[in-house]
Amino acid sequence: MRPEQLVFLVPIIGSIGFFTMIIFMRSYAHRERMTMIERGMDPGGIKEIFQNRSRRERDPHRPIRFGFMAVGVGVGLFVGNFLRSIPFFDRGGTVAGLVFICGGLGLLAGYFTAYGMKKGDAQNDKHTDMSDDGDPII
Repeated sequence: MRPEQLVFLVPIIGSIGFFTMIIFMRSYAHRERMTMIERGMDPGGIKEIFQNRSRRERDPHRPIRFGFMAVGVGVGLFVGNFLRSIPFFDRGGTVAGLVFICGGLGLLAGYFTAYGMKKGDAQNDKHTDMSDDGDPII
């Protein structure tokens, strides 16, 4: 088969695979619900468990960590591409290595920044019931 023909087959096979996966997932969920009903279980109880799981308190500093990681990856790409112009660093692993190293450093920076913010939030929570002059707020 020629490569020109494969270009048309990849999206077709991908679409067929995607819709087949959806059909099997729905079929499995239906069988699971029917089995639960046959055994006298409440299928709605499982739904409540998963809804409560998604409503847990989320970490408000997660976007900060993600932002630091994205900046780290960007810096890694920039420095890696700059270093590729130097003859010694023109190997293939320079850019990939710097992306992972700088991304990891970005995650560390984001973690410590979020940790400092959490620490500051905890200190602010302790003093919310006091006014500026130290008297309790009534």
